[in-house]
Parts: sequence; structure tokens; C-alpha cells
Amino acid sequence: MPLPRKVEVLVRKIINHGGSVYTLEFEISPAYTRFRPGQFTHLTIEPYRPSDGYWPESRVFSIASPPNADFVRVVYSVKGRYTSRIRDVLGLGSKCWLKLPYGEFIVDSELTTGDVVVLVAGGTGISPFIPFLLDENCGRFEKDVFLFYGMRDPSLVIFDRELELAETNFPSLKIVLFSEKQTTDKRFQIGRLDFKMIWRVIDRHGGNPVFFLSGPPGMIDNFKKSLINIGLSEACIRIDQWE
Repeated sequence: MPLPRKVEVLVRKIINHGGSVYTLEFEISPAYTRFRPGQFTHLTIEPYRPSDGYWPESRVFSIASPPNADFVRVVYSVKGRYTSRIRDVLGLGSKCWLKLPYGEFIVDSELTTGDVVVLVAGGTGISPFIPFLLDENCGRFEKDVFLFYGMRDPSLVIFDRELELAETNFPSLKIVLFSEKQTTDKRFQIGRLDFKMIWRVIDRHGGNPVFFLSGPPGMIDNFKKSLINIGLSEACIRIDQWE
């Protein structure tokens, strides 16, 4: 596992998705992007001098870009003081510091014991799954993969193009989208992520599932409790710990 390193980065792209959801893309040397799909980074907008040895206030964000690239991408929702400051302070050409990579929320054939991988993402919780789904090395992944992805509004499908590419990487990938807002788009189930519906799909598929849960803390807690209540071992439930 690569050791965490600190690096100053430049903002090269900002996308405002609406609904107070933003994507930030930073220029970075590929020497710093040797992370595992699913890991996260610390981001600080405070002044930092490496010689001080003191890391300032920061926030953590899942890395939503492929490993070994010349950029790092994060997606965030403005909730609270610090993310409001990130929105207000960082513009194109701005500099900030990252400390990465961290985390053990990793999907790969060696670490995943089950034969069915179930990814459940709420809102910006899709982020840690994107590097896995885009990693060409994961094209040899021999397990069946399901992605259940819920959002408030169809316009907040942040990674539409990336999900299309993922279906090329994983011929067995099945994607189910949920929208809380009514839509005529036939790709979507209407309503919040539905545990009973998801479990029916997985149970009907058969096999030994391993669930990866990423999203708001309340969603993660509810899904974890529901999975335990139906008898799934906690060893088969992985969550984004920093959430």
C-alpha cells in the first residue's frame, strides 16, 4: 500500500453540477496518484509549509479519478463551514494541498472474498467507486458487479460518461439508478435507494455477495443494519469509514 504524501496542487477544472454539488480537478504528477481504487485524500485550503511539520485543518474526500493519472478529481457537496470555504476560495488556477492516499475501502479480486460485488452509492458517495470502475487493470475482475446509485435528481448523475465506460470494462456490470425526483427517464427507479428491492435482485442472482456502502451516514447505517438483520456477516459489509 503506498505511503501517504503531501503535495501542492493546482485547480485545473471546476464543475458546478447544481444542488450545491461541485467537482474539483487538480493537476498532479502521476508519482502521487499510485493509490488503490476507493482510497481518499485530505484537502486543505489553509496555508501550509512542509518545514513546519504541522498539517492544518482539512477535510477528506474520496478520490474520483483513475490511479496513475496526471490529475486528481474530488466531488463534494457544500455542507457546513469548510466546504463553503472550499467553494468560495478555490477558483481556476488556485493552489491548495493534498495529503494522499488513505483508506482501506478497496474493491479488488484479492481483497473481496465473495463472488458477487454489490456497490451501493448515495449522492456523492459514488466517488470511491469510479476509480475501480475505470481502472483498466480491473477489467480482469472475474466477479459479477452490481451498482445501485441513488440521487435527488437525474441531473445529478455526475459520472454519466464514466458509467458508460465502466460497462465496457465490466461486461457483467449491472447498473440500477434511483431518483428521488420524478422523471420520464426510463433508466431510473423513482424514490430513494430501496433496500428490499436491492436485496431481492441480489438474492435472485444468487452467490455470496459482498456489499460496499458509500454515501450519507444515515444511509450507510440503515443499509448495514438491514443487511445484518437478514443474516449477512459483517465481514461481507464494507463501509466508507471516514463518512
